[in-house]
Amino acid sequence: MSEFLSKVIGILTTVGGKILLAIVVFIVGRIIIKALGKALDKIRGFSKLDQTVQSFIHSLVRIGLNMLLVIAIIQVLGIPMTSVITVLASAGLAIGLSLQGALSNCAGGLMILIFKPFKVGDYIVASGAEGVVKEITVFYTHILTLDNKRIIVPNGGLMNANVTNFSYEDTRRVDLVSCARLPRAPRASWRTPPPSPASPAARKTPRSSPSAPGAPPGIIGTCTLTCCRM
Repeated sequence: MSEFLSKVIGILTTVGGKILLAIVVFIVGRIIIKALGKALDKIRGFSKLDQTVQSFIHSLVRIGLNMLLVIAIIQVLGIPMTSVITVLASAGLAIGLSLQGALSNCAGGLMILIFKPFKVGDYIVASGAEGVVKEITVFYTHILTLDNKRIIVPNGGLMNANVTNFSYEDTRRVDLVSCARLPRAPRASWRTPPPSPASPAARKTPRSSPSAPGAPPGIIGTCTLTCCRM
């Protein structure tokens, strides 16, 4: 019994030490990743890049460093990498099918970065979302609506959808339709001339004033104004 307890204590001590060391590595690794992200922002050339490129590089660096951190934790726990690679290879088909959407979004993010149909700060309408582009990451694009709602759209869907970019051009045509009431037409243009004062009809029927009842209403006209935003 004492030998069994000593073995259990030895195993727990060994495993517990590895787990504590893995936790320490995880905490230190997260601190280093955040520090590297802040240091990346302070690089002189990096700050001159477009915000879209900056956000994309941030996402790639963060994903890469987190993958290295996971590998380091696996090694600290004493799990052989060959076993991990074997398991991943055997489950490659299932992993590929499960990550199909993620890979499509990643490819869409790369296409957005290369072709630049829109950038951070543009007002767009795409995939049923409308608003200002706030952030473009590897997998998703964040759009802020006019009523202060954040919509997260997959990049794969954006590359396969029609995108309307209202901020792409410097000027944009806006049609304004207005209505105006035109002056009354002259009475002579819609009624026969009155009889001469010497005729009997002139003495029997007084001349109608321009404001007499029965006069035609003013003509309603429409016009279209075209404005350009500079």
